[in-house]
Amino acid sequence: MSAEGPGGARPTKEEKTQLSRLAAENKQLKLEISELKKSNQELLAQLNALSGKDGEPTPGTSQPSQVVEEKEANPESSEGSATGEKGEKDVPEE
Repeated sequence: MSAEGPGGARPTKEEKTQLSRLAAENKQLKLEISELKKSNQELLAQLNALSGKDGEPTPGTSQPSQVVEEKEANPESSEGSATGEKGEKDVPEE
Protein backbone atom coordinates (compact mmCIF):
# COMPACT_ATOMS: atom_id res chain seq x y z
CA MET A 1 0.00 0.00 0.00
CA SER A 2 1.23 3.47 -0.76
CA ALA A 3 0.61 6.67 1.16
CA GLU A 4 -1.07 8.25 -1.84
CA GLY A 5 -4.60 9.52 -1.61
CA PRO A 6 -7.33 9.51 -4.27
CA GLY A 7 -6.06 10.39 -7.72
CA GLY A 8 -2.47 9.47 -6.87
CA ALA A 9 -1.71 12.68 -4.95
CA ARG A 10 0.00 12.40 -1.58
CA PRO A 11 -2.28 13.41 1.32
CA THR A 12 -1.84 16.92 2.69
CA LYS A 13 -0.88 17.61 6.29
CA GLU A 14 -4.51 18.47 7.05
CA GLU A 15 -5.70 15.19 5.52
CA LYS A 16 -3.12 13.23 7.52
CA THR A 17 -4.24 15.02 10.69
CA GLN A 18 -7.88 14.25 9.93
CA LEU A 19 -7.10 10.60 9.17
CA SER A 20 -5.15 10.32 12.41
CA ARG A 21 -8.01 11.87 14.37
CA LEU A 22 -10.55 9.58 12.71
CA ALA A 23 -8.38 6.54 13.39
CA ALA A 24 -8.18 7.46 17.08
CA GLU A 25 -11.94 8.06 17.20
CA ASN A 26 -12.53 4.73 15.45
CA LYS A 27 -10.35 2.92 17.99
CA GLN A 28 -12.25 4.54 20.89
CA LEU A 29 -15.61 3.63 19.36
CA LYS A 30 -14.48 0.02 18.90
CA LEU A 31 -13.54 -0.10 22.59
CA GLU A 32 -16.95 1.28 23.55
CA ILE A 33 -18.67 -1.27 21.28
CA SER A 34 -16.68 -4.06 22.90
CA GLU A 35 -17.73 -2.89 26.37
CA LEU A 36 -21.37 -2.62 25.28
CA LYS A 37 -21.30 -6.12 23.80
CA LYS A 38 -19.91 -7.50 27.06
CA SER A 39 -22.61 -5.67 29.03
CA ASN A 40 -25.24 -6.92 26.58
CA GLN A 41 -24.12 -10.53 27.07
CA GLU A 42 -24.28 -10.11 30.85
CA LEU A 43 -27.78 -8.62 30.62
CA LEU A 44 -28.93 -11.41 28.30
CA ALA A 45 -27.63 -13.97 30.79
CA GLN A 46 -29.55 -12.23 33.59
CA LEU A 47 -32.69 -12.06 31.47
CA ASN A 48 -32.42 -15.73 30.61
CA ALA A 49 -31.88 -16.61 34.26
CA LEU A 50 -34.97 -14.62 35.28
CA SER A 51 -37.35 -15.59 32.49
CA GLY A 52 -36.13 -19.03 31.44
CA LYS A 53 -36.51 -20.79 34.76
CA ASP A 54 -36.56 -24.18 33.05
CA GLY A 55 -33.12 -23.54 31.58
CA GLU A 56 -34.41 -22.66 28.13
CA PRO A 57 -33.49 -19.24 26.78
CA THR A 58 -36.27 -16.77 26.24
CA PRO A 59 -37.54 -16.98 22.64
CA GLY A 60 -35.84 -14.43 20.44
CA THR A 61 -32.82 -13.79 22.66
CA SER A 62 -30.41 -16.42 21.36
CA GLN A 63 -30.76 -15.68 17.65
CA PRO A 64 -29.86 -11.96 17.75
CA SER A 65 -26.71 -12.66 19.78
CA GLN A 66 -25.64 -15.24 17.20
CA VAL A 67 -26.04 -12.64 14.46
CA VAL A 68 -23.90 -10.19 16.45
CA GLU A 69 -21.21 -12.84 16.94
CA GLU A 70 -21.14 -13.53 13.20
CA LYS A 71 -20.62 -9.82 12.51
CA GLU A 72 -17.82 -9.72 15.09
CA ALA A 73 -15.98 -12.46 13.24
CA ASN A 74 -15.24 -10.03 10.40
CA PRO A 75 -15.57 -6.45 11.73
CA GLU A 76 -13.35 -5.01 8.98
CA SER A 77 -15.81 -5.98 6.25
CA SER A 78 -18.18 -3.13 7.11
CA GLU A 79 -15.50 -0.47 7.26
CA GLY A 80 -14.35 1.65 4.36
CA SER A 81 -10.91 2.61 3.19
CA ALA A 82 -8.59 4.91 5.10
CA THR A 83 -10.23 7.86 3.35
CA GLY A 84 -13.60 7.04 4.90
CA GLU A 85 -15.37 6.65 1.57
CA LYS A 86 -17.61 3.83 2.81
CA GLY A 87 -19.52 4.06 6.06
CA GLU A 88 -19.09 7.81 6.25
CA LYS A 89 -22.85 8.19 6.64
CA ASP A 90 -22.88 5.75 9.57
CA VAL A 91 -21.30 8.20 12.03
CA PRO A 92 -23.33 11.38 12.65
CA GLU A 93 -21.35 14.59 12.99
CA GLU A 94 -21.55 16.27 16.37
